[in-house]
Amino acid sequence: MTQGKEMAFNEIYSRFSARIYWFFYQRINQNGVRAEDLTQDLFLKLIEKSDSYKENKCFKAWIYTIANNMCKNEYRRIKTKETHLRLRDIDISRLINKDVANLGKVYDHKLFSKRLRIELDKLCQKYSTTFILRHEHGLSIKAIAEIMSCPEGTVKSRLFFAIKQLSGNLETFKSIKL
Repeated sequence: MTQGKEMAFNEIYSRFSARIYWFFYQRINQNGVRAEDLTQDLFLKLIEKSDSYKENKCFKAWIYTIANNMCKNEYRRIKTKETHLRLRDIDISRLINKDVANLGKVYDHKLFSKRLRIELDKLCQKYSTTFILRHEHGLSIKAIAEIMSCPEGTVKSRLFFAIKQLSGNLETFKSIKL
């Protein structure tokens, strides 16, 4: 690898490695070791297949497309939807500022995040992945359409369906006394 390519790779790695790890972590049953392995594999693929990137395309969409395809391959390897749908806890310490003064809000946020994760796991994989790419990774509708290999209208309808399902299920949860 030339000096210029190495510098470019290091820049890409520093910008995307944490986000890609988090994407794998969320999609692969919060298995940190496996997410780390997949992240490293993805960056090896970037080196090996750098020629497959088309300069007129969005780089962020390209890298998430590779990550999403790797998840699909991982699901096939696991060969069971039950493993994919296993309930997961969110490491709330990463999501909530540790300086939060009101513990009640922290607890409520933790409960909501856990319940959101449970409800996301109940959705079909294409709906939950679309929701996560949009709302947790901040990707555009266009980028998600590229990643999911579907029209933008399909992405919008999947998001609408996911939000409608989640809001209904979470509204029911809200009325339950713990």
